Amino acid sequence: MVVATPSRRTFRSLLLSLALVVRCACFVLPAKPVAPRAAAVRATLEKPSGPGRLIIVRHGETPWNHNDTFTGWADVDLSERGVREVSLAARELRKLGVSVDVAYTSALKRAIRSTWILLQELDQVYRPVFKTWRLNERAYGALTGLREDRCKAAVGADTWWRWRMSLRARP
Repeated sequence: MVVATPSRRTFRSLLLSLALVVRCACFVLPAKPVAPRAAAVRATLEKPSGPGRLIIVRHGETPWNHNDTFTGWADVDLSERGVREVSLAARELRKLGVSVDVAYTSALKRAIRSTWILLQELDQVYRPVFKTWRLNERAYGALTGLREDRCKAAVGADTWWRWRMSLRARP
């Protein structure tokens, strides 16, 4: 089996999505990190911010993500690429000296598995993990399982964007 390493661009886009998505694994970090390598990172992480740090990490890619299919609450597992993405994110967190106190994740398989991989790569599998449906991805109802491009063609681009990007508009 050949395993390709994700490119820097893939990792950069993954990090951007990590900071923007709330439906995934979350880690509360201690106020003082464990031996960061870069002085700039150390200075950023050591700023006083209260009782701890919160890092939000999105689950890795699933086959449905790859096909641009509305996933919602469908319990789809990670693809091989998704496993590699999460492992890469965990290695980057490890380079920064991140130590996890507790992890929170949705009740969906892709997020739980991403949490396991992250904790394993960080060598912190003993940390408590709390699962809740309240962190699940948005429920898309009848759109779940439909390809996004076909849905956009059927209902129109404006309606599709409103459904996809708004927290208030219901599909």
